[in-house]
Amino acid sequence: MKQILLAFCLAVFCISCKTTDAKYQYNNNIEIGCFITHFQNEKLEISKPPRPLYTGTVRAQSGLIIPIGKGNNPREVGIFKFDAMNKKHLARLKRIDESGTIYIQGKQYDAIINGAFVLFEYESHIQKDAIVKAFNRFDTQIARKINSSIRIEGK
Repeated sequence: MKQILLAFCLAVFCISCKTTDAKYQYNNNIEIGCFITHFQNEKLEISKPPRPLYTGTVRAQSGLIIPIGKGNNPREVGIFKFDAMNKKHLARLKRIDESGTIYIQGKQYDAIINGAFVLFEYESHIQKDAIVKAFNRFDTQIARKINSSIRIEGK
């Protein structure tokens, strides 16, 4: 009886770990560049070209700075993509998700998670609510609809 109970508890624990990991892995095959078109489709104006964001300090897979706003003085938001299939990246995603913050060169930023992606530097943006809503709506189906010319990793 004890063996059956132990096996059951172990199975439940393993399933819960995989379910938790799936929260971060479901959109792992999407490239970060899809956010540009997605934000535009969500009526967020990107008035200057987005540019790559250095990932070395947070050890992310890729990063992007997206200037959002009208005119010549848009406010920038940042997005990092982590490889949620990598154990170290997955641990970082979980830590960021639990704390709601990310540290970049010793500076703390509010951060939110959507699968393998982390949004930061949005908190003081005048369009914060629209940015957060658009970020949270982004998923694999939307990425596939954006543009067939955007390569989706692994597909």
